[in-house]
Amino acid sequence: FRPGLDRRLGKTHEEKGGALPVRLILYEGVGSLGGDGQILVSRGCPYGCTFCASQHFWGRTIKFRSAKNVVDEIVWLKEKIGAREISIEDDNFTYDLERAYKICELICSRKVKIIWQLANGIRADRITKDLLRVMRDAGCWKIAIAPEVGDEERLRKIKKEMGQLPVDDYEKF
Repeated sequence: FRPGLDRRLGKTHEEKGGALPVRLILYEGVGSLGGDGQILVSRGCPYGCTFCASQHFWGRTIKFRSAKNVVDEIVWLKEKIGAREISIEDDNFTYDLERAYKICELICSRKVKIIWQLANGIRADRITKDLLRVMRDAGCWKIAIAPEVGDEERLRKIKKEMGQLPVDDYEKF
């Protein structure tokens, strides 16, 4: 954790009374996809990496859907649409580690049998081996860990706001 980041976390957008318009009902009337479904479980990112467009769309804030709402949508995509795989398209799925755990634990406790992936990758400083295990148990089969570059100077230039990390440890896992 970096000091100060977690104070930005708070209630989910739904808990504040606002509807987060992340799911367009494009699937209505389509019938069975028999393939995959894409979802957003949050939007935005508090970081200011120079190569990323997220800050230009959402500012440097992040809004979350509740874990229950996310898993409800996964179940809906699986049961109503016939999705066999879910692609989570978030910029920052693991920013709130506790929430990422909750989503995975709900998938497991509700016995949702589906595979999923984190198509956009996750920050190397926002992952733990325990979370990787829980994600695997919940059906996650693919992630990209995004260290971007390998030295401190280049990390500063792209405003990545993290130091070098032992990514090799996760690769072995």
